Amino acid sequence: MTHKKGQSTIVSQLVQEIRAMIENGTYKANDKLPTEQEFAEQFNVSRSSVREALKTLSYLGILESHVSRGTYVGNMNNLANEVLKWSVILGNEGMHEVFVLGTAVDTQVSLILIKQMEASMAEMAPFIARMNKIISDMNEAAVAKDLEAFENAFIEYFRVLYSKAENSVFISINECINSLIVHKVCTSYYENGYMLEVTIQLSSIWNAICRKSIAQSIEFIQRYGVFSYDESFVISYPPETD
Repeated sequence: MTHKKGQSTIVSQLVQEIRAMIENGTYKANDKLPTEQEFAEQFNVSRSSVREALKTLSYLGILESHVSRGTYVGNMNNLANEVLKWSVILGNEGMHEVFVLGTAVDTQVSLILIKQMEASMAEMAPFIARMNKIISDMNEAAVAKDLEAFENAFIEYFRVLYSKAENSVFISINECINSLIVHKVCTSYYENGYMLEVTIQLSSIWNAICRKSIAQSIEFIQRYGVFSYDESFVISYPPETD
C-alpha cells in the first residue's frame, strides 16, 4: 500500500483498503480477518495503525472484534437493521429515508420476480395463487374495516414477495421495517380510511409483476411509496410551526 505521512492518513487508507476487500468479496459476512500482524506485513504499516483501522470499522458496525477469537466481517443484515432503527429514532426526516430505501428495495424485488416469471410461469403458479389469496384477504379486511386482519395481510404481502426473491439482506430489511413501523402505517390507513385504497395500489403492483411489466411495476411502486409516506408521516404528523 502506498501511503502518505502521518498515522491518521495511514489509518484512513487502511480503512478504505479493508472496506474495498469486503465490498469486492475478498472477505464476506462472518469471515475471519487476518491478524493485526498479518495485515501490518501485508500493507507494510505498523500494527498500531492496523489496530486503529480495525477499531474504526468495528465502530461503524462493519467488523466485529472478539478478544479470544479475532476479528470478523459483521453480518450485513444486522448493520442494515441498525441503520433503519436509527432512522426511526431520528424522527420524520429519518423516516423519509426509510421509505426511500423501502421503495428502492421493493423495486429490486419486483424485477427479480419478473425475471422468475419470464423464466417459467408454471413454476411460479403456487406462488401466484398464494399472493392472489393474500390480496383477497386484504381486500376483505379493508371492506370490513378490520385493522388486525388488514395488518396481517399487509405484512404477509411483503413477506411472501421478499421471500420469493431469495435475498437475505432484502428479507432482513423488510422484517426490520415490519417490526418498526408497519403497525403505525396500517393504523394510519385505518384511521384515515385508506385501507381499500392501499389494497388497490398493492394489487396494481402485483398485477404489473404478473404481466411482467417492468415499467408499470416501477411506476406503481414509486406511486405507492410516496402515498404511504405522505399519509403515514406527513399528513398524520405535520411538522411543528412556531
